[in-house]
Amino acid sequence: PFDGDEFDIGLAVKICQGKRPEFRIKFPTIYDNLAKSCAHSDPSRRPNIAMVISTINDWIQALKASPAENLEETDFYFDVINKAFQDADIINIPVIEQTHPDYMYTSKPINTREIIKAFGIELEKDGTKALEWYLQQYQLQWFSYNQFKDIQEIGQGGYATVFKAKENITNQT
Repeated sequence: PFDGDEFDIGLAVKICQGKRPEFRIKFPTIYDNLAKSCAHSDPSRRPNIAMVISTINDWIQALKASPAENLEETDFYFDVINKAFQDADIINIPVIEQTHPDYMYTSKPINTREIIKAFGIELEKDGTKALEWYLQQYQLQWFSYNQFKDIQEIGQGGYATVFKAKENITNQT
């Protein structure tokens, strides 16, 4: 998807900074906007699956609730959207020609330490500086585990376990 770019640490850094591939195939605008939002460089701004389903359902509802006076007009709206998808159909996917000698067709392990160094962060064995940089970059605040009490697990997901706790406030003079 990054035709013409060298597949190296420089490209990895550009991706971390928000670079996204351009679509080489024409899609209807409504679909194109949804696809671009799903690839947003800020993961918190990407729609979750419920939002994607809701968007598609909105398209369907908009068609059903179109200002059609009769069935013929309703069919016209369906035809317009259907034609937009057919015109943009991926029947003949263009052949991607290699434009850079380092072009890759399969995945390979990535040395994330090199990417971190490219951001000017020195690594320590425990990764403290990298963690501090990340927290500052994304305006997060780090709290030590011992700053909490009554810690209870409240859920698990595919990527994390969620806890609730009370702040362990001590009077410091």
